[in-house]
Amino acid sequence: MRQPSISAETVRVILGCRVLRPLAASALLAMLAAALPATAAGQAPGDVPQPPPYYAITNARIVTGAGPVIEEGTVVIANGLIAAVGAGVAVPPEAWVIDGEGLTVYPGLFDALTDLGLPEDGAQAGAQARAAAPSGGSQSDGPEDRPATFPARAAAEALATDDARIETWREGGYTTVMTIPNDGFVTGQGAVIALGEVEAREMVVRAPVALRLNLRASRGNRGYPGSLFGVLAYLNQLFLDADRQTRALAADQARPAGLERPAYDPTLEPLGRAVSERWPVLIPGDEPREILRALQLGDALGVRTVVYGAQGGYEVAAQLAAARAPVLVNL
Repeated sequence: MRQPSISAETVRVILGCRVLRPLAASALLAMLAAALPATAAGQAPGDVPQPPPYYAITNARIVTGAGPVIEEGTVVIANGLIAAVGAGVAVPPEAWVIDGEGLTVYPGLFDALTDLGLPEDGAQAGAQARAAAPSGGSQSDGPEDRPATFPARAAAEALATDDARIETWREGGYTTVMTIPNDGFVTGQGAVIALGEVEAREMVVRAPVALRLNLRASRGNRGYPGSLFGVLAYLNQLFLDADRQTRALAADQARPAGLERPAYDPTLEPLGRAVSERWPVLIPGDEPREILRALQLGDALGVRTVVYGAQGGYEVAAQLAAARAPVLVNL
């Protein structure tokens, strides 16, 4: 028996004339279930309605992204994922039908670089990183000083669902973002999150997904490295240290007899993983010379380089293509 239909006006109220894409479909299903009367699905009054296995949005104008616009079509959502899109798509008998007449359904936008959902001043995440540091401070007390270096800082562990920007992004059509801290020479580990109205841990789609570098001193950083030359030297030494620790740990695991156990350094471990596991490593560059410098630095560090900023990237398009380097253009 077919489930009841939902009016287009109800959908407008729930979605603001917008349908979320698969990564945020769980939030969509929860909102739809909450908007339906419990008795419509055979539930007793006061019971929590159980979402059906299928939803079908019918009679809607569908923008498919790279494909043609479907002036009157159907979207079928199965267990939280889009299962079918088209003009002649069959609606499963057990689906709840959403009448999309007069509405446009389009894929959600993806913001590939933001600090959305993170403390704006980085205080909370910075405190976590400092607490994890061997010296309890932002840098060590030994010869391996590492100021403003937070590769162990994970965006997925510092999400703040009360960030007012989340609703603003969502109202603008963004359903998914890659969020990562923005302060420090190594800012931390990024996470892909869905912008549904859910708990922080339910927002995380995948983590870690990237590491971000900066080439300018952070606020409050004094002393070395204070210049661009110093930052480049510092980052090169940092990744050399990470490579040395990776090889030392591997040697210790292979044949520990007769070897001094290498000290574990939580700052270096994520850097070694970023290289060995080929994480995207975001390196800034706006002007052509900065973009070429980012490519050279990525090669020197042995990382999978992604250039971010890149407003002058059109001037070095050939070099970027030859390097096969992804680019995030700041709009």
